[in-house]
Amino acid sequence: MSTTNEAGYNGLNGDILVWNPILNSAFELSSMGIRVDKTALAHQMEIRNCSEKSKLTFHSMLLNDELPESMGGGIGQSRVCMFMLKKQHIGEVQVSIWEEDKNKLCAKKVLIYSKTILLKYNTLDH
Repeated sequence: MSTTNEAGYNGLNGDILVWNPILNSAFELSSMGIRVDKTALAHQMEIRNCSEKSKLTFHSMLLNDELPESMGGGIGQSRVCMFMLKKQHIGEVQVSIWEEDKNKLCAKKVLIYSKTILLKYNTLDH
């Protein structure tokens, strides 16, 4: 059966959010949606008055017992690494191909960030 939240929506979600001081904002480490079973899906379509969705591929396969019940989502490994290593961008912890202008922009920002840290370090009493 579905759970009704404060906004009146039905479903269940299990995201893990932390405060990221590097980005100065909330940061999602995981995104986990609980998938519905056949009975819950039929009930949700009924209460939302959208039975036409039963013709959609996922919906029809679940209603016809052609799909297993499952739970989706999980921990974002790159995002956890980014958080633990105090990185500003996910590209700093995973392999990716960037356009040259992005490379130059990021290198410039890292240089500015490094100079700021060095300047702060040099003003501290050692």
